[in-house]
Parts: sequence; C-alpha cells; structure tokens
Amino acid sequence: SQLNDCSFGELDVSIDYNVHSDINNGVLEVVISADLETDSRTTIRNAVIAAANAKLGITLPGPFDYVMFLLEGCYVECGWAAYAYVNHWNSVYQGNNYAAVGVQVHELGTSTFILLRHKYPSLCTWKNHAFLTSTSLFL
Repeated sequence: SQLNDCSFGELDVSIDYNVHSDINNGVLEVVISADLETDSRTTIRNAVIAAANAKLGITLPGPFDYVMFLLEGCYVECGWAAYAYVNHWNSVYQGNNYAAVGVQVHELGTSTFILLRHKYPSLCTWKNHAFLTSTSLFL
C-alpha cells in the first residue's frame, strides 16, 4: 500500500482483524449518544470511543496499533476532512474523506510517521512528497 511504501515498510494498514463477531472486514459500526448536528467534535470522538469500548468489551486502543474513526458526515465545526493527534493511536474522518489516500497518509503520518522521522530523516522533507505534511483537499 502507499502507506507501507511511504513508511519504508514500517506501517501496514489491514482490515484482517475479525476476532470479534461485530467486526466485519475491519469495520465495527457503533451508535453514539452524541448528536452530530450539535455536539463538538471532541464530544463526538469521545462518544465513539465509549461506544466502541462498550461493544468490544475492551479499552481502546486494545490490541490495535491505530484506529480510524469514520463519521457519516460533519454538521458543526466543519472545514476539515480528518484530524489526528501527534503520536496517538486514533484519527477521525468525516464523510467519504477516509477513502482519499492523501488524507489517510496525512493523518496517519501525524500519528506515526513523526516517530519514524528519527529513523528516516528524509521522510519528512518537502522534496519527498510521500509524507504529505499538508493536503490540498480544501484548498
């Protein structure tokens, strides 16, 4: 995959985790208590984590290195395709933005490639566009 190539083989995203009966092709669907139209994105993210923890019977990240949360859309605090936290295990995508490889590389880069910067210093340069430190989805 592009993520595997960009990380020099250090990161491989797969959907082959089907140990739990509610996970199909790497996807777990949950219903959240937060309101997509009125609650903040932080409240929504926390509701997704709580619902996934309850459904799986674990505390995320559990056995997963990284978790991608896909929201059906964005109704408040929009203007973003996705977001992630530096050196963290999750990223959040709204609408169909999860399907854009550039958005995935950017967000998973925020979470993981920064850790690889010390091992591969050229990975994070502007001349090496594999890291995609910025994305032009909304430009």
